[in-house]
Amino acid sequence: MAELHDVKPREQAGRDTLERYNAQIRAASIACLSILEGKDVKRVFCEFHDDFVIEKVIANDIHYTFVQVKTKEKLREIWKLRDVFGILKRKSTKNPQTDEMIRDSFIGKLLQHTINFEDSCKEVVFLTNTHIDEDIEDIVNDILSDSFSNTHCRLIIDSFNNCFISIQDGKKTLDIDAIKHNLKKLKFETDVEYIKSKHETFEILAKEKIFKFSEIELSHIEAKEILFSLLSLVNTKSSVKINNCSRENLEIYSGIGIDDLLEVLSISKRAYYEFLDNGDEHALKSASVIERLLRKAGASDVEIDFFTRCKIKWDQWLRNNRHIISELDYITIDREINSTLDKLTFMHGNLFLASLRDFINELHDSLHVNNLLHSLDKEALTGSLFARLVERSK
Repeated sequence: MAELHDVKPREQAGRDTLERYNAQIRAASIACLSILEGKDVKRVFCEFHDDFVIEKVIANDIHYTFVQVKTKEKLREIWKLRDVFGILKRKSTKNPQTDEMIRDSFIGKLLQHTINFEDSCKEVVFLTNTHIDEDIEDIVNDILSDSFSNTHCRLIIDSFNNCFISIQDGKKTLDIDAIKHNLKKLKFETDVEYIKSKHETFEILAKEKIFKFSEIELSHIEAKEILFSLLSLVNTKSSVKINNCSRENLEIYSGIGIDDLLEVLSISKRAYYEFLDNGDEHALKSASVIERLLRKAGASDVEIDFFTRCKIKWDQWLRNNRHIISELDYITIDREINSTLDKLTFMHGNLFLASLRDFINELHDSLHVNNLLHSLDKEALTGSLFARLVERSK
């Protein structure tokens, strides 16, 4: 099966004219956020072969969904048969129907992927902010029903090999069942709110996805910063022409994967993969808060990773001991933790990391003297401070 970098794209002109594709960038950004679910979607490639391509890995096989984003300035305008399929409703000697019209149409360019990528191509999608006319709906319904009896659908089938198979390149023509199989890969997504000119729906949908993998209460400014960072990332990945189309270069210059998104959301890899392993959404949100606070305090990546592990260690201790130790002991431990945290923060809640070690030693010694450690070590106690910080930040 062909992979994305194995086939030369028909053109990359869109990579040089990005300013015209705001809807495309928003659509690709929403697709990117689905990577965070940790399921089949592994990467989104921007402005390569099509407006964007979603790469899924299922049972070690690579599957591609190719997406074209097409918008109308006026939402009352609808896409017509000739616009989308290159099919004429009225033909004449002076204005004949040609295979080239179908091949060079929006749908023709999508259907070409079903030949170039064969079984690797699982879907080709026409995504738009408006609607399609009855003729297009009839084609879609005809394909969905397995009827293939619609006049326009029959024309596509009859023209398919001439349009999309290059005999000169040694490719074999497809039989009618194979053509029907490829046509079933065609999907239409119409009246899509998040690519319309007003951005409110995009922001709402994007924030819903972001909140699942971030702290519960993002400030308006923080939410905006994340959205702009995401759009900027897609923008960047869509704007550099790729000359050497190796897999490595494609991922660097066009691809967006989990590491790129975690950087946008300021979530450590450790916290994210803990979430995938354990399904603890609260732990992931806490890790996001910790990372943001530490970034503001000037912490390095190594420090952030260490403090995140400390927080996880505290959470484990708390789950195992909360109902074993006496209530009085826990209240006393909790009071000392909060008192230590007060010493570590400025008036506005900024962390003072330089004195962290001294205060942790002081907290550990105090609990030890009062026989209150209950198997708590310095790492778990460090994590307890960040647990309290998360609570205070809500």
